[in-house]
Amino acid sequence: MIFKRIIIFIILILTVLVVGTLGYMRIENLVFLDALYMAVITLSTVGFKEVVALSTAGQWFTIALVAGGITVITVTLAMFTSLILEGEVGEYLNRRKMDKKIKSLRNHIIVCGLGRLGEEVVRNLVETRTDFVLIENTQEKVHKLTKEIGEFPYLIDDAEDTKALESAGVQRASTLISCLGADSLNLFVVITAREANPDLTIVSEVIDRPARYKLKKVGADYVISPSQIGGKRMTAVATRPSVVSFLDLVTSGGEKEVLCESAVVGASSEFAGKTLQEARIPKRTGLIVISIKKNDGQRFIYNPSSQTRIDAGDEIIVMGQGENIKKLKSYTGK
Repeated sequence: MIFKRIIIFIILILTVLVVGTLGYMRIENLVFLDALYMAVITLSTVGFKEVVALSTAGQWFTIALVAGGITVITVTLAMFTSLILEGEVGEYLNRRKMDKKIKSLRNHIIVCGLGRLGEEVVRNLVETRTDFVLIENTQEKVHKLTKEIGEFPYLIDDAEDTKALESAGVQRASTLISCLGADSLNLFVVITAREANPDLTIVSEVIDRPARYKLKKVGADYVISPSQIGGKRMTAVATRPSVVSFLDLVTSGGEKEVLCESAVVGASSEFAGKTLQEARIPKRTGLIVISIKKNDGQRFIYNPSSQTRIDAGDEIIVMGQGENIKKLKSYTGK
């Protein structure tokens, strides 16, 4: 919209200049440069001396040209005032800033859809200060949420569109979460995202249970049914309330709460090649090691012993406070 109005303004200015130049060339028999000069000083009302003494026809033409110039300026001022009052200039600048930020993201999360599930995902990502981009095709939903929780990167587009995923940086992302509220739409997003980035971790919502197999088959790493999880949680609250309270504590994401977190051991980490006893993770970081996921990606070692060896590429799963988890990641190097 803003570009359209600027183009209209430029066309109006050029039109008046062309008419003025041609008019002086015909009425006063001026060469092109002199005629252009007369048109410019007339429209700008700077008051410089005329190239030649104007004839009566030239004077009337000048009056008309000044009136036309004032009209163009008035229309232009009204257009730009409207842009400012409507907030389009600010919105355009914010959009440019947001696009620049999205292009700079690496290993981020892409969230597709802002339904009830998508909104909860976005809220949690904002709370945990995780880098992400939202793709949603309804501007009103996004504006409503940003007013509640603050600004975050988003694209107003259809997540099923390949170009939308590319604009969100699907080739640079680490994870994609598809929660479009329809299995057919989620299926299409999973296929498109998997083709664009074979290494991407894809998490998809599933509405109907039979669709779970299809989503897995086309490339989803994790398929989650909100209704199934909700049913399990309600049962757990009724039968094991203390356990549920504890799990809420370790998954709440608050900085001062107890968290469950993981860190991958880099090849250059001082932990690589050592046993848990030699690494002394609890003493150094104040964290409890509850499991180690081996670098083959298939095997978990729960409640590992002090003689368990840590290899490069292993993922250490710990429990503790947020600031202590940052200490662990400084040791693991990832």
